[in-house]
Amino acid sequence: MDALQQKQHQLDLITRLDQVRDELSDDGDPKSMFDAFVVLLKDWFHCTAAAITLVAETSDDIELVSAVGMPASIAAEMCQTILAQNTSKLLATEPWANTIGIQIILDDYPLGALILARENPPFDENDMAEIELVESQLDSAVMQARMTWKLAQRNRELEAIYEIDRLRDKTANEAELMRDFTSVANSYFSADFCLILLTPASSDNLLVYSIIDKHGLSPAALKEIQQKAETIAIPQVITTPQKVTGLTLLAAPFMVAGTRLGAVVVGRNQPFSLGDHRLLHAMMSQMDSAVVYVRVLQQLTQRKREL
Repeated sequence: MDALQQKQHQLDLITRLDQVRDELSDDGDPKSMFDAFVVLLKDWFHCTAAAITLVAETSDDIELVSAVGMPASIAAEMCQTILAQNTSKLLATEPWANTIGIQIILDDYPLGALILARENPPFDENDMAEIELVESQLDSAVMQARMTWKLAQRNRELEAIYEIDRLRDKTANEAELMRDFTSVANSYFSADFCLILLTPASSDNLLVYSIIDKHGLSPAALKEIQQKAETIAIPQVITTPQKVTGLTLLAAPFMVAGTRLGAVVVGRNQPFSLGDHRLLHAMMSQMDSAVVYVRVLQQLTQRKREL
């Protein structure tokens, strides 16, 4: 095509990309936007496979993979390869004859990578010009997605805090509070394992107050998890006991004025994100004060009975 046709083709591409971005609402899932981008670009460049991968803001960990025609694991591996290089590059990646990877960059800061693969024809100068044009649109889409994720994360934290406050106000004793909190934590993290440890007011030993265990873990495995949870100071992933598969564990302490009241451990098959760490921290900041509140309430009730 001539220069005028090429410009019109590029304009049409930008319009299609903008249409995809416009469909993302403030409370929508940005993953669906990147999935739509991948489908659009695969068709636009007549590819066999396409992928967009994003890395986390605070590390090189893969934050999101949207891929069609290739496994997510391959896309993530290729993303790391692309981020290690300084310019867009044709990649020798089987089973595709022609594969190109380009960094998604904003102000010299890498956000992720775009990967396109096809058999024939090879990518030419016109393709490269349009791929670079796509990258210039994707960086702002990534920032839009992160704003949406942050808003959704904040709403998620506020909803969890509000729900814990409601539990505190309607609960009469610790056992009931722990049982209800186990259910809340299990729901918010889509977990299939949840363990609540608490130090009774009359003891210094952490005891199991509530548990959901859909994996049927052995007593030895549960004991190992408990011992690891007893020593943590911040929300963190703890190692899974040997011979236990399909379970990632995230634990956090109950702390009030430097005093350990207990700990919570949630587990599921999927890894936990940075947002999950933040959510658990927010929940713990409410849960520890709820435990203290219920204990004070119980003490006052007991004194009234004695009087």
